[in-house]
Amino acid sequence: MGTVARVSVAVIAALGVSACAVSFDGYELASSGGGAGAGGGVSGGGTGGAAAGAGGGGGTTSGGGGAPSGGGAPSGGGAPSGGGAPSGGGAPSGGGAPSGGGAPSGGGAPSGGGAPSGGGAPSGGGAPSGGGGAPTGGGTGGGTGGSPPTCPNVPGTAEMLLVPGPTKTTCIDKTEVSQKQYDAWLGTNPPKTGQPTGCSGNTSFTPTCGYNPTNYANRPVVCVDWCDAYAYCKGMGKRLCGKIGGGPVAPAANTDPAQSEWHFACTKNGSRPYPYGPVSDNFACVGLDNSNYLNQQSVGTVSSCQGGYIGLYDLSGNASEWEDSCNGSNECFARGGHYLSKPADLACAAQAKFPRMSPDQSRGFRCCAD
Repeated sequence: MGTVARVSVAVIAALGVSACAVSFDGYELASSGGGAGAGGGVSGGGTGGAAAGAGGGGGTTSGGGGAPSGGGAPSGGGAPSGGGAPSGGGAPSGGGAPSGGGAPSGGGAPSGGGAPSGGGAPSGGGAPSGGGGAPTGGGTGGGTGGSPPTCPNVPGTAEMLLVPGPTKTTCIDKTEVSQKQYDAWLGTNPPKTGQPTGCSGNTSFTPTCGYNPTNYANRPVVCVDWCDAYAYCKGMGKRLCGKIGGGPVAPAANTDPAQSEWHFACTKNGSRPYPYGPVSDNFACVGLDNSNYLNQQSVGTVSSCQGGYIGLYDLSGNASEWEDSCNGSNECFARGGHYLSKPADLACAAQAKFPRMSPDQSRGFRCCAD
């Protein structure tokens, strides 16, 4: 036996195994790869300082100690595949949470688990499987995912509501643009250049009537033409409501909720003819037959005129709204009726066309965005 011992020690010394790790209790035979390291505790890796048949230091095969592949248990020590729990320790596949979640890839114990892969040191030097230091898959078991969509938050403009469009989520102003908001934009002296085709003769953005931002700050701005409305929305980092996804909507499609942003929002994706419900109500919104209101009201104050989506106001009545929908004759459409409209003209499908550069005391607008 003395001769066998001397031969074994000689073989171990020849293989470069550290003398301090020579133990035959089945758990401490160190890896010739440095005690562990990524790859320890699996067949042939990290415990490769022991020969098959000696169990890599402990009575079974393929490296490790005292159990198959790694020490004390299959593949890594303490429990199957990494120790403490399957595949990485503490929980399946990564430990603590599935597939990388809650614990670094390699889990409750770094890549090799309850007992370090091959004995005595975490996989790769105390860092998750390869020394990364961050959980595999973003630490939540499968990646971080995309951020939820949000609407532009432009100070001094109408707050926007995010609505789930049929093909794409879109944003729409909760209210018509107010006189105060429009006046603030005018105060920046916006350039007259860069206007779209059909607006080349538009040399002023100032409303031509009904404009008193001091006394009627929160009433809808009216007496603006289509070009003024388009320029304001663009200047505020938004756009005049048109086609879902951006750009103008064809006149033939502007009552299709799958194509028109404005019509989609008013009808709640085509589910109702009026923003507030299925049946006309003369007293819901600001129109000709509503004796409660004899003029336009401050935007967002008539709670009964809310919808199609909760949080949107005055899509019916108060002021009709320019839409980015024009024909080849340079006529553009206004939607939703106004304070002098009869009930039939207050439905979401109601529309009328006017020359692009024709302001009126009944017409205003709101903006949309992606």
